[in-house]
Amino acid sequence: MYRAALVLLLVLLPGTAALAAEPIKIKVGLDVQFDNKAVESEALSFLSRELRSLGDVEMVDSAAEVVIHAAGAGDDRIALSTTVLRVHNELFLRLGIDLALQRGAKKLKRVITDEQWAFMRLVVGSEDLLGQWVNLSTRATLKETCTRLVAQIDSDSLQKQREWRDELRKADEAAFGHSHN
Repeated sequence: MYRAALVLLLVLLPGTAALAAEPIKIKVGLDVQFDNKAVESEALSFLSRELRSLGDVEMVDSAAEVVIHAAGAGDDRIALSTTVLRVHNELFLRLGIDLALQRGAKKLKRVITDEQWAFMRLVVGSEDLLGQWVNLSTRATLKETCTRLVAQIDSDSLQKQREWRDELRKADEAAFGHSHN
């Protein structure tokens, strides 16, 4: 389904070569749930702070393109399970439009047909697993655990999202023979 969505984006959204010139921030949602609310609050704070420190990440409450789910249990000894998903939502499907508009594009070159919209509605709501981790920590080392976890997420899952964007840009250049660098 990922490949089909990529091909559809290339057909529907020419001009996404603008991706190369200015990195667009990855919209990241964070969902943290612990059985101990005090530990949950600490983990949310640590994870949010680390994610915000990444240069190309924007933390959002809705319309995220990548969602990080972190669930934990324990008071002093903590088990933390983390899943990172790429969300195929309206943002996913309109990423090329958003990027083209940010680069000053005047209009899209193609009109989306009813059949193409029908296919896109099938894609919306699906997700791709980008990464999954299980970490054991203590309350005293939770901050360090969250720092290491975000570094792993950045070098693995968020890197996959960056590569997906770069693949889209390169395919657009090959298909339409232009670049907006």
